[in-house]
Amino acid sequence: MGRARQWDLHSKIVVGAGLSATLAHAGVDVDVADLHPRPVELPATARQADLLFASADLDTVVQVEIQHRPDPRIGLRMLGYAARIADDPSYRDRVRRLEQVVVQVTGRRRMETVFRLGSLANDSRLVHIPSIPEADLLLTPDLAPFAMVSGRAGAVAPMIERIAEVEAPALQASMLALAMGLAPGVSGVIMERLRRDRMTDVITELRKTDWGRGLIAEGREEGREEGRLAAVADVLAARFPHADRASVERAARRLVTRLGDGAIRAALTQDGVFGPA
Repeated sequence: MGRARQWDLHSKIVVGAGLSATLAHAGVDVDVADLHPRPVELPATARQADLLFASADLDTVVQVEIQHRPDPRIGLRMLGYAARIADDPSYRDRVRRLEQVVVQVTGRRRMETVFRLGSLANDSRLVHIPSIPEADLLLTPDLAPFAMVSGRAGAVAPMIERIAEVEAPALQASMLALAMGLAPGVSGVIMERLRRDRMTDVITELRKTDWGRGLIAEGREEGREEGRLAAVADVLAARFPHADRASVERAARRLVTRLGDGAIRAALTQDGVFGPA
């Protein structure tokens, strides 16, 4: 399964598990305990809905679509979904309430989820993840992986603390796979934290897929590079105590990028390591 499809799969798993929190951010007041997953295939289209839920009597239907970047045609797409849900024999003449939610994971808040054409209208709710305060995303395990959309290494520890509250290792692995997909630059920090917290069951689950193994490898390599950067910076700071820290870190990154494992030797022996910013 390709990276894009894995990304979609883990997003659906996480949003489905956190449906209550997602609907709360969308302003949808529905008793989630009364909702049950439904088949996502709809008539007259090759496109499937991302997530569909309905009450036991099919009176209420909730559709959630997940966008990893803005789609200027999302309003029209949601109208199409609404029409197909209304025309589906399973729901026809039974559904009385349809709630549609679009979860936008990355990008600016500029998707128009409301569609208008003459007297025709269809309204969908937008949950724009980058606009939700990081602290709110970290309140519960449900949406904690989305806190990594900031790319902040400082969000890793509280994110993993929330995910550790989840009992199922497979769900934890999906949450962490999504987190690392959102913030590949701190995947090494995430993996280091998992090892430090001895979350071996989660690491085992991640290793079950090619994508998970790739994320682990990327995290391992990133961890090695960060270690090299720190070591080179320490050597340069000791050799050139009057250099400011920003210059030291820039010089260290240049050496590591150019020389890899040979950067520490260069930091120990070369004098002209401080180039232009």
